[in-house]
This record gives sequence, C-alpha cells and structure tokens, in this order.
Amino acid sequence: LGSSSVPELEEFFDFVVQAEKVGCAKPDIRVYTAAAKHLSSMDVLSDLFQETDEISHENVESVAGPWWIHIGDDFGKDIIAAKSIKLRTIFARELLPEEKLEPMKTKADTNEEYSIRTQFADATVDSFSSIVSVLNDWNTEGNVSE
Repeated sequence: LGSSSVPELEEFFDFVVQAEKVGCAKPDIRVYTAAAKHLSSMDVLSDLFQETDEISHENVESVAGPWWIHIGDDFGKDIIAAKSIKLRTIFARELLPEEKLEPMKTKADTNEEYSIRTQFADATVDSFSSIVSVLNDWNTEGNVSE
C-alpha cells in the first residue's frame, strides 16, 4: 500500500506492500492481509492487534479500517477495491496515460462522474506532490479531533 517510488511520500509511510511481491494481482485481498500481518509484527503497533488472534482474509477489514490509506492510479483495482475494506483512498491520476485521463477531464463536471468518484475516492489528485497536502490536511484533522 503506498508507493516506494515516490520520494515525496516516503516520510508518510512506514512500509509498502506490492501485489506482485505478495504473488497476486490487485485487487486481491491477500495484499491487504500481507500489510496487516506486517504491521502486527511491528513492536510499536502490537497493542493494536491484541484482540486479533490471527490475521486472515476474513478479518483484515476490521484490522485495517479507515485509518489506513491506499493510494492508487487504477480506479477499479485500487480505489474501489481498497474502499471495499473501508480504507481511506487517494486516486492519483498523475501516471494515467493521456487517453485514459482525457475522458475523466471531460466528464469531471457531470454529477454522475463526480458522485461515483467521491463515493469511492476520499481525495483525487492530479500530481503526487498534491498527496502531501492531502495527508497533511488529514493529519491536522486527526490531531484536532483527538
């Protein structure tokens, strides 16, 4: 989850899980299960997993929840899949080829397109550098509500 190839984002993530290294293709639940298992092995976060005997495909949603963030450039395989287990999502359109991005630009003002995008994507950005602002805003919101 996240991207190891975007230096601007490294300070925001402790680790990255890539579907290819897990041995499956997105949006396979095994990607999220691998991330949860990795987290549960970290001493600093072990208290978050005290009530979970073993992390499995069946309980990964309750382990991950909305405090995890999935950043992706494939709306179906990344954004909709991550939202299905209630992760926060950022739809990053920077890497999309122009032919895929152009229809989004022309439809962006329609209510239907906006509704579908906002139903699944908590934020949509056109450049990776904008992700930093989104994460900072969410962090500030979290600190204020505590």
